[in-house]
Amino acid sequence: MRAHSLSSRRGLPVSFRRDSLLSRLTSVLLAWAMIMSSMPAYSTDQPRAEWVHSWDFDAISKPVTAPAPHRAAPAVASRPLTGVRALLPRLAGNSTISSLHVPNFPGKQGIDPFVGLFGGGLFAMPLQAQDSALQVAVGFADNSSASANFPEPWNESNPLINFVGGGTVYRAGAIRLDNPGSWAVSVDSVKVDLGRPGPVFQLWQNVVVPAGGSAILTQTQNGNFNTSASPIAGCGLPLAADEARIPKITITVAGTSTDYADSTHVLDTGGFDSSCRGNQSLEWRPVGMAGMESAAGSIQLISDGAPHAVGTQDTVTVEVNDAGNQPLANAPVKLNVLNGPNAGKSFTGVTDSTGVAVIQYSSTAQGNDLIQAVVNNVSGGALPSQQATTTWSSAAACAAPANPSAAAARLIYVGQNSVSFGATMRLAALLTDGTGNPLSGRSVSFTFAGHTSPATTDGNGTAMVLASTLPVGPSTVAISFAGDASYQATQLSASVTVLPAATLLRYTGSNLVTALGQQQVSAVLTNSLGTAPVVERTLTFTLNGISASGVTDINGSATATLNFATALNTGDGQLQINFAGDANYRPSSRTAPVQIY
Repeated sequence: MRAHSLSSRRGLPVSFRRDSLLSRLTSVLLAWAMIMSSMPAYSTDQPRAEWVHSWDFDAISKPVTAPAPHRAAPAVASRPLTGVRALLPRLAGNSTISSLHVPNFPGKQGIDPFVGLFGGGLFAMPLQAQDSALQVAVGFADNSSASANFPEPWNESNPLINFVGGGTVYRAGAIRLDNPGSWAVSVDSVKVDLGRPGPVFQLWQNVVVPAGGSAILTQTQNGNFNTSASPIAGCGLPLAADEARIPKITITVAGTSTDYADSTHVLDTGGFDSSCRGNQSLEWRPVGMAGMESAAGSIQLISDGAPHAVGTQDTVTVEVNDAGNQPLANAPVKLNVLNGPNAGKSFTGVTDSTGVAVIQYSSTAQGNDLIQAVVNNVSGGALPSQQATTTWSSAAACAAPANPSAAAARLIYVGQNSVSFGATMRLAALLTDGTGNPLSGRSVSFTFAGHTSPATTDGNGTAMVLASTLPVGPSTVAISFAGDASYQATQLSASVTVLPAATLLRYTGSNLVTALGQQQVSAVLTNSLGTAPVVERTLTFTLNGISASGVTDINGSATATLNFATALNTGDGQLQINFAGDANYRPSSRTAPVQIY
């Protein structure tokens, strides 16, 4: 038996004999793992334990050095520890972990040394994802009327956006957490303190920020995150130079809290309740970068301008920046064909991490497409780009060009394709000869809405008229050049559209409302810019199920009287104001906070 045992031992590889160095080392490390698994975990705000240096097998021959002073590590997302990993202490968020030395076993090295000896790995390295820290942006959302400034992206269906909010009527601060890393980050909680007497908002817990995406935090129900409703200045007045009441955002990840100061007062809209100036929306911007003076972002359409054969693809690039002039990721973009052989068609895209969306489309017909990119938002508003032209040419082989006839005049429509009701549309056409040279001083006629308006081409060959009588909806404009002794007659038809105008409601009544009896309320209805009254339209006021209506006068103001036959409950209330819209004006609504007494 003894001889058999000895021969069996002799048959083993030397490195696996019980008395070998590797066998002894393995036993020591397993014992170390069992002991350390019984010790308490080390939190992110503790210095690295000295025993961690025992991982440095090469350090045996190195001089001993004092450990570096401890520095708090940034909050990071942790990956759950499983299997053998769970037996070892967890060094959550320790920024020095990347400097630890690990045994130089075969297999995967570096951040995950488990795949080494024995395939599965006996050596469990404490592991914490070390991706980039979260980035924070702020804005303000108000969908009471259409606004190009409403924050986008918002709650579109996008796996890279985790929208944490609720309600249907937005008048709320907005926070966007961006995660540029490759691991999802779990946020314990987010708190907003306006830094003044008033509410502290703690509405969001256990929020996941997708890898390479964003979490958007706003009201969880109507009215519970109205950060502009605690003003420290009068309407539109500047803040004092020494004003110290600054909104603060506190984000807690893995038990570590980080504060972000909204030093440009975006969440509290400049320190005053900006509903006094109309729609309060403010597009996203990095926290602390830009204030109310930068309300909207920007969008740029980039086209090569070259002709494309019918049946091929034209590629256009759309660049979108936020209100801080930073690239805006995950924003939905639409490319609209306003005029030409593909008029009425739309194509969509989403911006990448650099704020760029690449959109392709093709044509089955020749001609010139007038294109424009736009970012639409939840409020019904839109942020449009400049317009560009795509030329579609024949897919056939190019025939040898005949000598062009200079006498063959040509008209090209270069005016506006759409405006809102109440605005004046610019109708314009370019007149050239057969070789493309502009013709100046020629009479061109524009026929629309039942009458004809003449115009004369300028030095660039462009003739223009202003149209204010077009009805809402699509219309056809006929443009003609009668010809003269030198140039032949030519004509052109263009399609233009007048859209219903966006409107804005502003409450002008008292914020104190009686609980019993009659209460007079009033509001003003204007265009979306607040510059022109909308007259002879009915506004409806509703509070706790009691409604009354009034018609706007020449100033756009309407007054109504609510009659409470049964006493209301005292305290906070929400007065709903509504304009139903009509053929010429889009509907709008507003919620005014009132105190019932």
